[in-house]
Amino acid sequence: MKNLIYVKLAALLLILLPIGYSCSHKTAQIPNLGLGEALINCKPADADNLIESIKYIALETSNNCLVADASFVSLYNEFIIVADSKHNVFLFDLNGKFLRKIGIKGKGPGEYQTIFGYAFDKTSGKIYLSSPSNTKVYTIDGKYVQTLNFRFDFESMLVQNDNYIITKPAFQFPDKSARSVIEIYSENGDVIKKIDYRGEIGDIPYFSMIYLKDDYTYYREELSDTLLRFGEDLNPVPFATLGLNELLVTPANFKYTSVSEIEKCYRVYKMFDFNKAICFNMQKGFMSFNDITTLFYLKKSKEVVCFGERNGKGGLFINYVSHIPKAAEDNRMLCFISYKDISLLNRDSIQNPELHKISGSLTENSNPVLSLITFK
Repeated sequence: MKNLIYVKLAALLLILLPIGYSCSHKTAQIPNLGLGEALINCKPADADNLIESIKYIALETSNNCLVADASFVSLYNEFIIVADSKHNVFLFDLNGKFLRKIGIKGKGPGEYQTIFGYAFDKTSGKIYLSSPSNTKVYTIDGKYVQTLNFRFDFESMLVQNDNYIITKPAFQFPDKSARSVIEIYSENGDVIKKIDYRGEIGDIPYFSMIYLKDDYTYYREELSDTLLRFGEDLNPVPFATLGLNELLVTPANFKYTSVSEIEKCYRVYKMFDFNKAICFNMQKGFMSFNDITTLFYLKKSKEVVCFGERNGKGGLFINYVSHIPKAAEDNRMLCFISYKDISLLNRDSIQNPELHKISGSLTENSNPVLSLITFK
C-alpha cells in the first residue's frame, strides 16, 4: 500500500506543479501565525502548564495483530484503530491490548479487497474502508454495516448528517485552466451537491484533507500560505496566514533541475485543532514523510511553541524520545514513538514507570509504541 501511496502522490505532484494556488485573498486582516519564524527559532513550550498527563502504550504483538507500516490511525473513546500497509485494520484498547480485526479482506459479501481510503466517523463510531470500486462500512465491533456506491482516496472524506463530503484531486485541462472538486454523496451514491472550482492556473485552491471543528466548520490543507475555513455552504473564507513566507512549499518554487530546492520548504501535513492550541505537523518537501517538525500555536498568547530542545524536529521531544502526532480527539493526542528512540535510552535513567517497563521488553519486531498526551 505504501508503494501505491507514493505512486499516487508522485502523480498528484506532477499534476499540481503547474497549478499552484497563489492566494489572492486579502490576508492583511487575518492573523499571521508566524510558523516560518518558529521553524527557524521556536520558543520552548512550558510543558507543565500545557500537558496534563502522558500515557505510554505498547501495542500487543502476536501473530493475530502484527502491524505493518501504520497508514491510518484513529483515536476513539477508549479505542485505538490502526490500518496498516497490508490492508489490515486492528482495534486495540488504551492499554495496547489487541481486541479484534475490523472487516475481512476478500471478494465476498461484506468483505473489502484493498484499503484505498480510510475514514472514521467519531459521531457514529463507524469505519469506512474505500476500495477501487466502492466503500465498505463497519462498526467498531467489526460488524459489516453496508456498501456505499462511491470511493475516496486517503483521508479525504468527512461524514456529516448522513451525507459524505469528499474532495477530489485537482487537475489541469489541456488549455491550462485548472479544476478542483468537492462532492457530497448520499448513502446510495447519489451526488447531492458538487462544488466545482474552475479557473486559471494559480487561482483555485487544492484541498487534500478535511477537518471538523465546531458546528459546520471544515478545515482543509492547501498549497498556499493561507488556511481556509468552510461554512455549511462550503464557501471558502480565509481565517489565518501560516506565515511560512519563503519556506512555503508551492509548485512555483519547485525546479525540475534542482529537486533539493523543494526540500528546503515546508507544508502542513497534519493539523489538529484543540480548544487552546492548534498543532501543526510540518512536512519538509512533498515526499519526506519522516521529516516532520511539530509546532503548536497557542490561541490565547498567539505564540508558536515546540516541545523539547530540537526546535520541533521529529515531533514533541519529551522524556528523551520523540512523539510524532498521528491522531487526536478532544484534548487528547495520540503519537508514535520509534523503536530506535526507545532502544537508545539508558534504562536506569528512565523515570516514567510505563516507559521503563516497555523499554525492557521491546524488540525491533514489536508493534508500535504510542503515547497518549492529554492537554490541560
